[in-house]
Amino acid sequence: MQETPPITARAAGFFTQVLPDDDYLWTAGFLNERFPLPVSPLGWTVVQELLEELAFRVPLRYLGVRDAESWPITKLYRGHPYVNVRVLQTLYRPFPDLLLPEDATR
Repeated sequence: MQETPPITARAAGFFTQVLPDDDYLWTAGFLNERFPLPVSPLGWTVVQELLEELAFRVPLRYLGVRDAESWPITKLYRGHPYVNVRVLQTLYRPFPDLLLPEDATR
């Protein structure tokens, strides 16, 4: 049986990337398992508002982030939803590294 070589480099671009015409760093790492197939713009409008409010803005408010209402939270790009990396960094900050999901380091 042949051994699989270790992964020595990260895949470029899929999990975290700067999208064209944008100044933010975005990641698909949080949403790619929840939305493995492209999402239509109509479908995204149904999900986006609740997702942003309940999964991100409410926890940011609980953490005392004052300007969180003005942060861009999610973005649909080429049919795939992305989350602002700054949001996830802020939400993960209070937790010890041991408790963070694997996606937190990608």
